[in-house]
Amino acid sequence: MVKINQTHNKNQGRQNYKDILNKDSLVSHSTKNYISPHTFYPWKTRLGLLARVSKRMSQEGYRTRILIIGGGGVGSILGWRLQAGGAHVSMACRSNYKAIKETGFIITPGVSEPVTFHPDEVLTCAKGASTNNIVFDYVFVCTKCLPNISDPSDAILPYISSNKTVIILVQNGVGIEEPVKNKLPLNTLVSSVINVSASQTENGVITYAGRINLKFGFYVQEGQDLDEYNKQNRHTLQKIHKLLVAGDIGSTIFENIQPVRWSKVIWNGTFSPVSVLAGAIDKKSVVTLPETRDLLINAMNELCAIAEAVTNEKVTAISGYSSIEGAIENAKNGKVTYYSSMVLDFVNKRPMEHEVILRNPIIQAKKYGLETPILETLYALLTCTERSYMSSN
Repeated sequence: MVKINQTHNKNQGRQNYKDILNKDSLVSHSTKNYISPHTFYPWKTRLGLLARVSKRMSQEGYRTRILIIGGGGVGSILGWRLQAGGAHVSMACRSNYKAIKETGFIITPGVSEPVTFHPDEVLTCAKGASTNNIVFDYVFVCTKCLPNISDPSDAILPYISSNKTVIILVQNGVGIEEPVKNKLPLNTLVSSVINVSASQTENGVITYAGRINLKFGFYVQEGQDLDEYNKQNRHTLQKIHKLLVAGDIGSTIFENIQPVRWSKVIWNGTFSPVSVLAGAIDKKSVVTLPETRDLLINAMNELCAIAEAVTNEKVTAISGYSSIEGAIENAKNGKVTYYSSMVLDFVNKRPMEHEVILRNPIIQAKKYGLETPILETLYALLTCTERSYMSSN
């Protein structure tokens, strides 16, 4: 793993911001020089500094072409920050296409005043969508991964007109990469895990807690040497890192991203289903009620066992916590009422993301001879619940 050093010194933080406004520093920005995100500058100051970066990069022809597929909470914040860092950002939207096309996104970052984000271009995710053979440098996929509804690659294929485009999956779950790699074998595929608290309260209106970071690394097909691929293509990850840092996005490069994916699914694959099945309750209630807390811990233990068998590494629930109990205690002490995206999907009668956070891990468990009675029960109940309201729709 390549860790990106975060600066905790106030003066050093200011110096890093000055450095990125310097042309030579921007070009040679290394993975060890990190603009501390969201820490030392109020939003107006940071936005002013980053606007200067964006203006200079635009004037000098440095604008990287980026497409964000998915205009929800995650996609909108990524697009906003990447554009602020100097990139040309196109957004492919579905249900909120008209609102974004007309007025852009209204984003409320933390306790600051709302800001408006107008993508450079707004595209539609509707069937038959086309980009007129525009070649994007990077495509960030920020949609839900629903392989039971459609092939995950279907949402990406219309926008890829060159094998030089780097595809970055910003989605939950495990086992999500193979369908995309099978359809686009010549494109570089990057798998990532995002940490951001953002939600779309109505079309184009986004609430954002003010912190975002992306952990990412290459995905290679079975049989390929990941270590060798990393050595030969590290420059690609470093370019992505520079884009993220220029947009004030926390960035960490991993030589093997899969343990990180599993770490997140240990939380998503338990907390989200239990929240729905317990009556669409919030995060704090799930970890406070004795019945749901015990269920959560037992389900997490099953997922931990699968993760360690698959990755051959020690994997804990949520990267940064040494134990399941530590992650749960942190959730218990949270001051904000938070509902998982799966709860919101359930309440709004939308398809839920159960295949990649429950079914795929269960399939892996069977390969390794592991018993998963709790996960299988959660999966069965969740799919039945979804079927009941989807059939009525």
